[in-house]
Amino acid sequence: QRGQYSDAVPVLERATRVSSQMVSAFRTLGDAHLALGELDKAAVAYRQAVALAPEDVGLRLSLARSLTEAGDYSEANSVCRQTLRFVKNSPAREAQVYRQLGEIASHEGKTGEAVSALYKAQELDPRDVEIPRSLASVASRGGLYAEAATACQRVLLLAPLDVGAKKQLAWVNFKLERYPVSIKHYEALGDSLGTVDRYYLAQAYAKTNKTDRAVELF
Repeated sequence: QRGQYSDAVPVLERATRVSSQMVSAFRTLGDAHLALGELDKAAVAYRQAVALAPEDVGLRLSLARSLTEAGDYSEANSVCRQTLRFVKNSPAREAQVYRQLGEIASHEGKTGEAVSALYKAQELDPRDVEIPRSLASVASRGGLYAEAATACQRVLLLAPLDVGAKKQLAWVNFKLERYPVSIKHYEALGDSLGTVDRYYLAQAYAKTNKTDRAVELF
């Protein structure tokens, strides 16, 4: 819990040897490896946890996420497809599976398939703010900036104070060449702008002939 993952790993490994049936130890060991960027080791721990608790949807999604980050898209996809069998009566959980399927497809460069999966997730659980957040990232990554703008607006509808979504909306409008709108969103963020945000704001000023402001920011 304090983020001392390197210290936690050997203790967790001992715990799994003391009792090979301890699901929580394998789950936490997977979490620790994932936090350390040890994706293959994380996947091994999550696989062992899933073998002990095959109907635990959260564990299956953790396994799928670690596989996705490791680039093993085929197995990640297979895990998600298998997980759908366990969530048919739970729209919120089914939405999480489709969200992960969207992330997998996006990493594979299948933007259309990714967006489709995330729309399905959003339909299943329209109140989950993380789904439109994922949709905004996936659409941006694939160059679908209008889709990304709509998703950002949905995030802000559900979480009006979300600074990250406000910054992304400003950037997406810049990419759409809606420079005055982009400027308005950036300026509304005030001192929370980072270096990259200020760079794009300066670019937007330059595009709208506000040369003095652009030079000042550059």
